[in-house]
Amino acid sequence: MDLKKIVDQVKDAAEDLKKKAEAKIEEARDTLDKDHDGIPDALESLTEKAKTLASQAQKKAKELAEQAEEKIKEARDTIDKDHDNVPDALEDLTEKAKTLAGQAHDKAKELAGQAEEKAKEVAGIAQEKFKQATTALGEIADQGKAKLDELKGGAKKAVDSAREGMGTSDENSKKG
Repeated sequence: MDLKKIVDQVKDAAEDLKKKAEAKIEEARDTLDKDHDGIPDALESLTEKAKTLASQAQKKAKELAEQAEEKIKEARDTIDKDHDNVPDALEDLTEKAKTLAGQAHDKAKELAGQAEEKAKEVAGIAQEKFKQATTALGEIADQGKAKLDELKGGAKKAVDSAREGMGTSDENSKKG
């Protein structure tokens, strides 16, 4: 067999393996980022869920605050029918209403804090998934590189063996 044909076959095999490795890497990228925006879809989904949870918590906190305010207004109208800012039946009912508003406010803060913690938890999970995906892509790339290096080494051995069989060395072939 002709030395040039052997070298060409080895080059073709190495190029084929390189193309296969690149295809696998691209396939992994396509699987992780189907919309090709550079952000893994799982991370986008988790981020959207975190935003949704935070938005829902904020909305709920506002609703609770509005409900508390409405209840306070209703209580004032019932207790202070003459609207002189002094409760008609009990002098301390205003304090109780303020306590309820404070409790509602505290509960709203608590819910907002829980939503924030949940958002952080979801972001942490997303970050871990992204790290895992990146690691997997790195491993695939390393495997492809190792296989390519192995093929290059085999090709070099084949070329050296062919040269040796022809009685030439690497230095002689480079000179001439």
